[in-house]
Order: sequence, then C-alpha cells, then structure tokens
Amino acid sequence: MKVNEFLEKVSWKLHRINFKVVLFSAKYDGSNSAVSFAFFSITNRLRTSSLLAWSFRLPNKTNVKRFVLDRWDFLFLRNYLYNKYDSLIDKELWTRKGLTDWERKKLNFYRKLF
Repeated sequence: MKVNEFLEKVSWKLHRINFKVVLFSAKYDGSNSAVSFAFFSITNRLRTSSLLAWSFRLPNKTNVKRFVLDRWDFLFLRNYLYNKYDSLIDKELWTRKGLTDWERKKLNFYRKLF
C-alpha cells in the first residue's frame, strides 16, 4: 500500500509537467494542403521551439490562393523574437510619446516575420 501511495504522489507532482523532445517530424495534411517539417523540437510549458522548423500551405485554388508560410523557427529564435515583438506592440499602444524611430523600424521588421 505504501508503494501505491508514493506513486500517486509522484503522479500528482508530474501532472503539471509538459516536456517533450522530438528529433524529427514531417507531416502532410491533405485536407488543407499543409506541409510541416521540424528538426529537434522541444516543447516546454506548451511552447514549442525548434532548431529548424517550417509549416506551410500549398495553393489549391479553393481556400488557399497562394503559398502561405504558417510557422517557422530557426535556432530556437522564434519565441524570443515574438516576445520582443509583443513588448513593442504593448509599448506602442500604452506609451504617451509613442515609439522612437529605431523601435518603429524594429516593429516593421517583426511584423514582416510574423
């Protein structure tokens, strides 16, 4: 009975952990012509980072009119750059003076990435 109680405690402590490592994945979804590749992906706390990853949709003349890049990641930079982009958007929205010229240029660059 003691072993079962111990395992229940371990299970309860581990239920919050969401960690996954995938070395390679390739997917194709025929219903919307989506193709995705990922090399060395790490998922931690529901955020996925990859050494190299991309997901795109091919044109199919029905709901996808042109090539669409849905998601990318290179050298685990996507989440870091997205956090910078998010903070600049907040600053643009909530500061009285607005953004500086350099921050406006960075924001335009980030908008092209995302």
